[in-house]
Amino acid sequence: MKKSLLILTIFLGIAVSLNIKNQWFLVPAVLGIIFLMDRKVFRIILKWKFLFFLALLVLAVPLFAGIKDAAFYGISYSSQMFHMSVVMAGRSIIILLSLRLFTSRISVEQLAEGMQRIHLRQFSQVFALSMQTLPQIRTIAGTAYREYRDKPRRKNIFAYFFNLAVILVVRILEFANTLSSSKA
Repeated sequence: MKKSLLILTIFLGIAVSLNIKNQWFLVPAVLGIIFLMDRKVFRIILKWKFLFFLALLVLAVPLFAGIKDAAFYGISYSSQMFHMSVVMAGRSIIILLSLRLFTSRISVEQLAEGMQRIHLRQFSQVFALSMQTLPQIRTIAGTAYREYRDKPRRKNIFAYFFNLAVILVVRILEFANTLSSSKA
């Protein structure tokens, strides 16, 4: 676990130290090292949600923020914001891959041991409870959304989402109450 934590710390330190000048050699070097350590962690960055996030970060931010000082096919954008968003994309890739590498190299038991060393003694019980209740909470949220989706909408979208949030919180609190009464 110490080796994995050291690797995670080094990669997070590199991600924090990225800037416009050093990203061109640091990002490929880190990606190469991670690729040599475990090729399977790269599956996470090939998902469409992450790629959409990166595209939105790199393409949308320069269009709407900063001083427009460059143009691409007639579309003006901020070159400084473009460079900054490319750095942020590199950081997010490094952070995501390093966390994925860390979690793939250690087991829950090793993580629980590490948490006990820093005086979080009941981590394993809390983790086990969260793994049991998360599917049930996901079911509660899906059911509440489907029921509320079929109701006629008002003109005020904020009131609609506020009512949905209230119903969702009440149902989750009811679930927590039944869970705590059954454990006692």
